[in-house]
Amino acid sequence: MTRDTATLWALPLYAMALATPFSVGGGNLAAGLILAAAALRLGTAAGRAALPPRSLLWALGAYLAVHAAATLFAAPYPSHWGKWLEEMWLKLLLVTVPVLGAAAPQHLRRAVRIVVLAGALVAVYAVVQHFTGLELRRGKELEPIGGTYFALGFFSHHLSYGGQVLVLWIFAAAWALDRGLAPRRPFSWPLAAFVLLACGLLWSYARSAQVGAVAGAIVLVLLQRGWRRRWGLTALGVILAAAAIVPSTRMRFAHFFEAGAEQTRLNLWRSAIDGIAARPLLGYGPGNFRHLMEQHAYPGVYEAKGHAHDDFLMHACNAGLLGLIAALVLLVLVTVLLWRASRRVAPGGWVLLGGVAVQFAISVAGLFQVYQTDDEVEMALYFLLGCGLGLMGRPPRAGAAGPAG
Repeated sequence: MTRDTATLWALPLYAMALATPFSVGGGNLAAGLILAAAALRLGTAAGRAALPPRSLLWALGAYLAVHAAATLFAAPYPSHWGKWLEEMWLKLLLVTVPVLGAAAPQHLRRAVRIVVLAGALVAVYAVVQHFTGLELRRGKELEPIGGTYFALGFFSHHLSYGGQVLVLWIFAAAWALDRGLAPRRPFSWPLAAFVLLACGLLWSYARSAQVGAVAGAIVLVLLQRGWRRRWGLTALGVILAAAAIVPSTRMRFAHFFEAGAEQTRLNLWRSAIDGIAARPLLGYGPGNFRHLMEQHAYPGVYEAKGHAHDDFLMHACNAGLLGLIAALVLLVLVTVLLWRASRRVAPGGWVLLGGVAVQFAISVAGLFQVYQTDDEVEMALYFLLGCGLGLMGRPPRAGAAGPAG
C-alpha cells in the first residue's frame, strides 16, 4: 500500500479523533464513515488481512447475537430493534478501526494523540464552565447544583462528560508516561493534556468516573517499569492529595456516605437483581428496562428509572445471564490481547497499555453507573480500543515512515 492510499483510508479515523470530544452527532457521523470505509476495504485482501484475531471476531459476534436473540424473544415485551442497533453498532469500531489503520500504524498512533489533545482543549472549556456557568451549546448559563456548576463540556450531562474524560485521561497518562517526561523538554503536550483532562474529570463531579480513573491509573502505573512506575505512583499520590484539598470534591464524596443519599441507586440495583432472577436466560431485551421496573420497583425513592446504574446489571437486564457472560468474555479478551501484545509492540506500546488500563477503569466506574451504552463514552472507548487492536503485533518495519510514540 502506498503512503497516499494509507492516508486516504485513515481520513475517517482523523475525523473521529477530532469530532469525538466535541459532538455526539459529529462522532456518530465519523463512526459511520469508519464503518462504511472499512466495509469497502474488507473487499480487498489487505483489508481482510488487517482484521483482529479470530477469537475477538467470535466474541464480538457472540455478544451481538445474544443481544439480538434477547430482542427477538423479548415477548411479551416489545422487540426494539432500533435500540439493539443503537447499543451495538459502536462496538464494531473494535474491528473496523484496525481494518482501516493496521497497515499504517503511524496513523493510529497519531489519531490517539489527536483525540487526547482535542479532549484536553474541551477540558479547558469545561474548567471555565465550572467557574462561570458558561454554556455555549445552549447559549445560557448552567443551573448550579448545590451552588456549584458541574462541568459538562459539550454534552448534556456531567456523567457522560465524566465518563468520556475518564477514557481520555487514562490514555493521556499512558502517553505522558511513555513520551512526555523527557527532562530537557521545556513543554510536554502529553503532560499538559494529562493535567487539563484531570481538571475536567475533577470538576465533572462524576464520582463513579473518578473512582474508575483511580483504579485504571493504578493498573497503568503497575504495568510500568523502573522510574516510570516511581514517577507514576508519585503523580497519582499528588493528584489524589490535590483532589482532597478541593472543598467541593470532598463534599461530593462525603454526600455518598450520608444516610439515604444513594437510595435511588440501591433501589435500582435491587429491582434489577429481581428482574434478572425473573428472566435469567435472555432478560427483557434492549429498551425494555421500564417494563422491568413496572414489575420489580421497590417502595421508596427513585429519582430516575431509565437504567440500572450498573453496567453489568444492565447487560443482564437487557440480555440475561447469557448477555452478561458475552459482555465479560469480550471485555476480558480485549484486555488480554492488548496486554500480551503490549510487551512486543514498539513504537506505540503505550496505546495498548492505555487500553488495558481503561478496561479496568471503565469496569470499576461501571459498577456505579451505566457507561458502556452511553454514546459519548462508547465513541471514545471503542475507538481507542480499536486503535490499540490495530497496533497489536504490527510494529512498523525498520526505516518505515512515521513518527515514533
